[in-house]
Order: sequence, then structure tokens, then C-alpha cells
Amino acid sequence: YSVVGMLVASLALASSISQWLFDSHDISRATDTSLVSGLKRSAARNRVRYGAFIVHFAIAVIAIGIIGSSLFAMQQQVSLAPGASSNFDGYTFTFGQLSQQTEIDRQIVEADVTITRNGKTVSVMHPEQINKTAFNQWVVEVAIRSTPVKDIYVILGGWDQNGTAQFTFKIIPAVIWIWIGGGLFLARNLLALLPGGAGGDGPIPSTARTAATTADESIPPDRAVPTGTSLRRCRRTLSRNNSRARATASGNVMSARRRRSMSQY
Repeated sequence: YSVVGMLVASLALASSISQWLFDSHDISRATDTSLVSGLKRSAARNRVRYGAFIVHFAIAVIAIGIIGSSLFAMQQQVSLAPGASSNFDGYTFTFGQLSQQTEIDRQIVEADVTITRNGKTVSVMHPEQINKTAFNQWVVEVAIRSTPVKDIYVILGGWDQNGTAQFTFKIIPAVIWIWIGGGLFLARNLLALLPGGAGGDGPIPSTARTAATTADESIPPDRAVPTGTSLRRCRRTLSRNNSRARATASGNVMSARRRRSMSQY
């Protein structure tokens, strides 16, 4: 089920991205601009449509993050003496030493853990436990290393008098994608707040205005579409002008038929 869920979410993400890119490519070709400009123009002209695309992006990204972090997480619990190492998911976790600090209202015990992969240092992490003297209660401070692919958690569970410490190592993939999906939701709301967002349209191109105002050459100037009119209003005007043109043509045909009928008598 996890594979199917990842596949469905990936397909939804790919289809939304591809549709937006196709639309932007058509706009960039029609206006002789770059693809980036086409992306901006497409989003500005129809905020509702592309706002929905962003929501689809966000849902798919969050789904990928939830599936990955829930079903592919790994965990290891070990006890390490100073200088000892443990291998986990291709990483080597090496425990350095414990250090203690005493402050006015707390006592801090910190561990140094070096993470390497293929002989190269990935990170040096410092998990802690803090004892607040007012409450006499130890609080665990987890050390976290986040990447676009996975998050690494190092938790200091305890220690003994010899300096041996108990650790919990966790590797959870795709956690950051949940946050990215939330950011996309926020971006969609910001897009809706921009000028013109509520109407769902931006200023229409000159070609669309020309098509709307020249559909019927007999249209009076007072019915022409002014510059800066929204695309939705332009479409309504074009439809209305075409309807009037068809009605005029139909009336002319009927008049010609009546004239022919009268001439027969």
C-alpha cells in the first residue's frame, strides 16, 4: 500500500506540474517570452485555476511526506562507550564523550556524536539532557539534522558512571516535504490576496481584445472592449457580439425570404 500511495501522489504531482508547464509554454510562445515569464503570466491571468494547481501540489507533497515518514522510518538503540561506533543505514555514529555544565538554574549533560558516511564527516551532533533545578526533572533535547531526503535524530537516553551512554538513532525520510506542502498552501493564499486574485483573471492580451472587438465589424465603438478588461469580461463580450452577429445574419436571411415570397405575388 505504501508503494501504491507514493505512486498515486507522485502521479498527481507530475500531472499538475506538466499541465501548468504546457499552458505556460503556449503563452511564452504566443508572447515570444521566456518560460518563466509564461509561468507568471499564466498564474496572473487565472488565479483560480492555478491556485487550484498549487493546492494539488501541496496535497501531493504532504502525502509523499506523510507516507515516507510513517512507513520508511528506521530506529536503532545502542549503548556506546567513549570512542565506540555503531553502523546504521550506511552511516557510522561515533560517540566522543560526555560533558557537563552547571548553570544557575539548570544542569546540562551533552554528548558529542560524529556521523560519517563513506569515510566523510556528515555532521557533528550534540544531543543533551537538561535538569532544571526548580523542578528536578530531566528534559531531553534531541539533535536533528534535516535534509531534503531524510532527517537524522540522535537522542541521548542515559549514561552510567563509566561514561557509557545510551543512544537512540532515528532516520526518518521525507519529513521536510510535509513542511514544504504547508508552505505551498500558504503561497496559494498569498496568491489569492494579490490584486485581481478574487476575480480569477488578469489583464487580457491584445490579441484577445482584438478578437473580441472585431468578431463583428459592424459593432459600434461603444461596445468595444477597453484596454485592461479582464479575460472573463472579454469572453462574455465576445460571446455577446457573436450572438448579435448571428441574430443579425438570421434576420437578414428571413427578410430576403420574405422579399422573395412577396415578389412571387
